[in-house]
Amino acid sequence: MLRFCLPIALCLAACGTEMPPVGAGDASVTVDASPVDSGVRALCPMLAMPECSKSEDCKMPKPATPAMCPSCKPFYNEELCAFGACQVLENKTALAVAYVNIDQVRNAIRSFLLTIVAGETAGGLVLSCDDIKNGVVSIDDPCVTVVDSRTFTLAEANPSGSIYGPYSSMYPTSARNLFVVRGYSEVLGQGNAVGFACGEAAAGIMPVAPAMKVELDLGMLVR
Repeated sequence: MLRFCLPIALCLAACGTEMPPVGAGDASVTVDASPVDSGVRALCPMLAMPECSKSEDCKMPKPATPAMCPSCKPFYNEELCAFGACQVLENKTALAVAYVNIDQVRNAIRSFLLTIVAGETAGGLVLSCDDIKNGVVSIDDPCVTVVDSRTFTLAEANPSGSIYGPYSSMYPTSARNLFVVRGYSEVLGQGNAVGFACGEAAAGIMPVAPAMKVELDLGMLVR
């Protein structure tokens, strides 16, 4: 099986640091348009005649199963909206793994919530891990596209010492994405949030057997 491996080393901060908000967002965030853009890049489309205003306009999402994953989001891993146009997600690999070091939260963590977020919003805004961490943009916003969302118990994340591997299957490598990993005190992504990490995966990186490693700059915040 081909493996597209995303090593995530969680650098733990001191207790008392605030967790990044999950639901806060700012729809007014914009960036300068390049000379070839036909409109301003923003969280949601500001074009005169966009093909889509959110990914749901391109294809209905795959729903999460509440009993199995009450914290998961509906996700789009086939087609999404980026800068007002529908895009087909291609070049899927069987497995993409986020390697997580939980050493400093071992006594508190019981599960992981992995959320893969498209690196570009429906309005063409290019997202960064800092945008997610600092609550500048909310993953709950309809103009932000979730590419995959799933929870793992510690055992399900294939532990090796302090390193755990929450993963995505049939991961599309045709576009840039953000891997967001949160740790929780209860199973199924429930209870208190005890950690956060985020890493970027560039577009166009194809796996090679048996594995391909992509180095990511990550950090973690702990209550």
